[in-house]
Amino acid sequence: MCISLGKVNYRGITLRLKLEGRFVVAIEKQMNLFWENRFLYEPKDLRVKYVDPNNSKNRTYWPDFYDVGRKIVYEIKHVGRAYTPLQDAKQAAFELEHPDKHYVLLTEREVSLLEKEADGVTRG
Repeated sequence: MCISLGKVNYRGITLRLKLEGRFVVAIEKQMNLFWENRFLYEPKDLRVKYVDPNNSKNRTYWPDFYDVGRKIVYEIKHVGRAYTPLQDAKQAAFELEHPDKHYVLLTEREVSLLEKEADGVTRG
Protein backbone atom coordinates (compact mmCIF):
# COMPACT_ATOMS: atom_id res chain seq x y z
CA MET A 1 0.00 0.00 0.00
CA CYS A 2 1.51 3.36 -1.05
CA ILE A 3 0.30 6.50 0.74
CA SER A 4 0.50 9.98 -0.76
CA LEU A 5 -1.42 13.22 -0.09
CA GLY A 6 -3.79 11.48 2.33
CA LYS A 7 -4.86 8.99 -0.32
CA VAL A 8 -3.93 5.33 -0.57
CA ASN A 9 -2.85 3.55 -3.72
CA TYR A 10 -3.62 -0.16 -3.51
CA ARG A 11 -2.96 -2.33 -6.56
CA GLY A 12 -3.28 0.66 -8.86
CA ILE A 13 -6.55 1.94 -7.41
CA THR A 14 -6.50 5.24 -5.55
CA LEU A 15 -8.57 5.05 -2.39
CA ARG A 16 -9.57 8.30 -0.71
CA LEU A 17 -8.78 7.30 2.88
CA LYS A 18 -6.16 5.20 4.63
CA LEU A 19 -9.13 3.73 6.52
CA GLU A 20 -10.50 2.42 3.20
CA GLY A 21 -7.13 0.74 2.57
CA ARG A 22 -7.30 -0.92 5.97
CA PHE A 23 -10.81 -2.17 5.15
CA VAL A 24 -9.63 -3.65 1.83
CA VAL A 25 -6.67 -5.47 3.40
CA ALA A 26 -8.86 -6.89 6.18
CA ILE A 27 -11.53 -8.06 3.72
CA GLU A 28 -8.91 -9.77 1.54
CA LYS A 29 -7.45 -11.63 4.52
CA GLN A 30 -10.83 -12.56 5.95
CA MET A 31 -12.40 -13.71 2.68
CA ASN A 32 -9.20 -15.04 1.11
CA LEU A 33 -9.74 -13.18 -2.16
CA PHE A 34 -8.53 -10.18 -4.12
CA TRP A 35 -11.07 -7.48 -3.30
CA GLU A 36 -11.29 -6.19 -6.86
CA ASN A 37 -12.62 -9.59 -7.98
CA ARG A 38 -15.75 -9.14 -5.85
CA PHE A 39 -15.96 -5.50 -4.81
CA LEU A 40 -16.47 -2.33 -6.82
CA TYR A 41 -14.92 0.90 -5.57
CA GLU A 42 -17.12 3.99 -5.80
CA PRO A 43 -19.52 2.36 -8.29
CA LYS A 44 -20.98 5.14 -10.41
CA ASP A 45 -23.99 3.02 -11.40
CA LEU A 46 -25.13 3.13 -7.75
CA ARG A 47 -25.04 6.93 -7.49
CA VAL A 48 -28.05 8.73 -6.10
CA LYS A 49 -29.22 12.32 -5.82
CA TYR A 50 -29.84 13.81 -2.39
CA VAL A 51 -30.38 17.21 -0.79
CA ASP A 52 -27.55 18.41 1.42
CA PRO A 53 -29.17 19.28 4.78
CA ASN A 54 -26.46 21.87 5.48
CA ASN A 55 -27.26 24.16 2.54
CA SER A 56 -30.29 22.61 0.73
CA LYS A 57 -28.25 22.06 -2.46
CA ASN A 58 -28.79 19.07 -4.72
CA ARG A 59 -25.82 16.71 -4.58
CA THR A 60 -24.77 13.33 -5.94
CA TYR A 61 -23.55 10.49 -3.76
CA TRP A 62 -22.12 7.05 -4.47
CA PRO A 63 -20.94 4.58 -1.83
CA ASP A 64 -17.34 3.60 -1.19
CA PHE A 65 -17.58 -0.15 -1.86
CA TYR A 66 -20.12 -2.58 -3.27
CA ASP A 67 -19.91 -6.31 -2.62
CA VAL A 68 -21.43 -7.59 -5.86
CA GLY A 69 -21.95 -11.16 -4.64
CA ARG A 70 -23.79 -10.24 -1.46
CA LYS A 71 -25.39 -6.94 -2.61
CA ILE A 72 -23.88 -5.07 0.34
CA VAL A 73 -22.78 -1.46 0.16
CA TYR A 74 -20.02 -0.36 2.54
CA GLU A 75 -19.52 3.29 3.44
CA ILE A 76 -16.24 3.92 5.29
CA LYS A 77 -16.14 7.06 7.45
CA HIS A 78 -14.10 8.45 10.30
CA VAL A 79 -16.34 8.52 13.35
CA GLY A 80 -16.51 12.33 13.36
CA ARG A 81 -18.13 12.29 9.91
CA ALA A 82 -20.21 9.13 10.31
CA TYR A 83 -23.15 10.14 12.45
CA THR A 84 -24.21 13.45 10.96
CA PRO A 85 -27.31 14.79 9.19
CA LEU A 86 -25.29 14.80 5.95
CA GLN A 87 -24.45 11.10 6.25
CA ASP A 88 -28.06 10.36 7.23
CA ALA A 89 -29.30 12.16 4.08
CA LYS A 90 -26.92 10.18 1.85
CA GLN A 91 -27.89 6.87 3.42
CA ALA A 92 -31.63 7.60 3.28
CA ALA A 93 -31.42 8.56 -0.40
CA PHE A 94 -29.43 5.44 -1.20
CA GLU A 95 -31.78 3.08 0.65
CA LEU A 96 -34.81 4.67 -1.02
CA GLU A 97 -33.37 4.27 -4.52
CA HIS A 98 -31.74 0.85 -3.96
CA PRO A 99 -34.00 -1.09 -1.57
CA ASP A 100 -32.51 -4.40 -2.80
CA LYS A 101 -29.07 -3.50 -1.39
CA HIS A 102 -27.96 -3.65 2.24
CA TYR A 103 -26.19 -0.48 3.48
CA VAL A 104 -23.41 -0.79 6.06
CA LEU A 105 -21.63 2.18 7.63
CA LEU A 106 -18.20 1.36 9.07
CA THR A 107 -16.00 3.59 11.23
CA GLU A 108 -12.51 3.07 12.64
CA ARG A 109 -14.00 0.87 15.36
CA GLU A 110 -15.62 -1.59 12.96
CA VAL A 111 -12.62 -1.63 10.62
CA SER A 112 -10.37 -2.40 13.60
CA LEU A 113 -12.65 -5.30 14.53
CA LEU A 114 -12.48 -6.59 10.94
CA GLU A 115 -8.69 -6.40 11.09
CA LYS A 116 -8.61 -8.41 14.35
CA GLU A 117 -10.96 -11.02 12.87
CA ALA A 118 -8.88 -11.20 9.70
CA ASP A 119 -5.68 -11.65 11.70
CA GLY A 120 -7.34 -14.53 13.52
CA VAL A 121 -8.30 -16.11 10.19
CA THR A 122 -4.79 -15.82 8.75
CA ARG A 123 -3.15 -17.18 11.93
CA GLY A 124 -5.46 -20.16 11.97
